[in-house]
Amino acid sequence: MILQLHDNHDQLELNVWPPVLWDDFKLRNRADILDHYYAFSAGCKTPTLFGGLAMATIGLTTAAFAPAIAAGAGKALTSAKASGGAAAVGKAAAKKSFIAKAKAEMSTATKATLVQKSEQAANTTRQKARRLLDQRSEKNRIVDNYNRMYSRLAANNFQGRMSSKTLAELKSELVNQKRILKESEKKCSKIPCDTAGCRSMGSLTLRMQYVQALIKAYESSGTKTPKEYNEKFSSAVAKGKTSLGGFSFGLPLLIILGAAFSILKKK
Repeated sequence: MILQLHDNHDQLELNVWPPVLWDDFKLRNRADILDHYYAFSAGCKTPTLFGGLAMATIGLTTAAFAPAIAAGAGKALTSAKASGGAAAVGKAAAKKSFIAKAKAEMSTATKATLVQKSEQAANTTRQKARRLLDQRSEKNRIVDNYNRMYSRLAANNFQGRMSSKTLAELKSELVNQKRILKESEKKCSKIPCDTAGCRSMGSLTLRMQYVQALIKAYESSGTKTPKEYNEKFSSAVAKGKTSLGGFSFGLPLLIILGAAFSILKKK
């Protein structure tokens, strides 16, 4: 039996911003890291590559972030329906459980999109040649470069800083990220090549793409602040709309939400 929603919609607050966390977004698998690196870095003595193939592929990847997040949210709602009968679960615990599931699905869908686009871009003749020329020791240094960046960002609270930014602040941050990336690109064209500086292009691009993903989430939902995003998401859920936080789904959300969220409204 489908449980009905209560009328006190304003009491439902789901803190789902950011929809994708950096720790879930970043690449850990060696093969994924190498695909990303060869897709989104110029490499020494190929300074024109980034302006062509890599930049075009970045555009394709970030354009896909919004539908990927939407697809993940839709899947989360479907899975929430299956657990909707757990009415014995307390309100706070049920809400926490749903948010965790929703974020996990959004993160999985978004990362899958990034990995897919990276693999496609790295599978070109030119990029395959670059990979073949690099020895295993160089590939080890590439992977180490990503992991060192992860450690630095963790120490500098990158996730916390990005999570608190408004749309305007993220756009300003993106300008800064692109400037830093451009400096790394210049090191690829130096003679002799600044190998270490050039190698950072891959990890710096990944960091920039995360900022772009958050911008896409804001823009797709029509919101500009974490508060607005959470309020819009919560309101759509509470009212059983067929649009969640600005993302449209071809799902019978009224039925799904009636089952999944009435337990959140119970005392």
